[in-house]
Amino acid sequence: MKSFEEFSLREIMQADSRAESVFRSIGVNTMLEKEKTVKEICTNYLIHPEEVLDQIVEELYKYSYR
Repeated sequence: MKSFEEFSLREIMQADSRAESVFRSIGVNTMLEKEKTVKEICTNYLIHPEEVLDQIVEELYKYSYR
């Protein structure tokens, strides 16, 4: 099984499009960088993968109880 860091941005957005807003909030151009892995994106934007995952979970949680 892949770790979170090994998934590409495209794979994550295909699983749930709400994750795109998290990547955009940290400055990622989701159209140009969709083939990069979470690890590559985090390295480029100086953010820890766990922080990204936490933000995605928060985003999904926020909309699941409306």
